[in-house]
Amino acid sequence: SKKLKQEVITIEAKQRKGARLEINDCSVGSWRPQECMDTKMAQQLEKQGIYNPQKAVTARRPLKSILHKCGPGGGIQWFLRGKVSPPQTPEYGASCPPLRLKTVCNDFECPVDCKLSDWEGWSACSKSCDGG
Repeated sequence: SKKLKQEVITIEAKQRKGARLEINDCSVGSWRPQECMDTKMAQQLEKQGIYNPQKAVTARRPLKSILHKCGPGGGIQWFLRGKVSPPQTPEYGASCPPLRLKTVCNDFECPVDCKLSDWEGWSACSKSCDGG
């Protein structure tokens, strides 16, 4: 709170013999959603510190094999943000909030491709019409 910060500043100023103490809290940027990844792949990449599927693409591991489009259980999606400015006085400024957030994504059944047969000839009318 502002009152507590002011008290800390006042105490520090006395200890520093009047030298000004700046308290700067950590500030972070906006969340950046990443693409939905296959759960097992996301868990493997997380162990390597990789949260962006684009950074995991290799010749042997194309993006398509990493992503999760649909299916029961869903996949894992990371939201990432960076520090805009770290606390300048870590012992007094507020530390940074989490920079990563993990959530379930695309947890729905995959659409089924429907196959239709060719059109057949006209059938007899099932109901009589008024003059038609």
